[in-house]
Amino acid sequence: MDEEHEAFRALLADAGAEVVVAATPHSLDPDAIYVYDPALVTDDGAVILLRYDTGLIRGDQAFLDALQNGEETGPGDQYMFMVPEFEVGSDRYDWLTLSLFLAQGRLAGAKLIEYAVHRVQ
Repeated sequence: MDEEHEAFRALLADAGAEVVVAATPHSLDPDAIYVYDPALVTDDGAVILLRYDTGLIRGDQAFLDALQNGEETGPGDQYMFMVPEFEVGSDRYDWLTLSLFLAQGRLAGAKLIEYAVHRVQ
């Protein structure tokens, strides 16, 4: 992941953007709101921005314990859903902006969430 991040930062810098890297500590506060809008670079060089502002996580004490201890959970162990939205600059990926997606998540280890993303037909 670090190599991908470095490559993406270099791509942005080459395009004239000022890249500022900041570290933000995460608390385990279940009422906290975290915003993370990743950018993806495809194999053909297109940049796809991913937003998932709409989501909901409902977990019990077992979920919070797993989060605290860096443990994995299964998809059905908590209610973790989000609606990803995409912004694209390439016509090849317009279908992403014209589709509805729903993702179900789970804890996949320490500081890691894994989502199964489904396109609604």
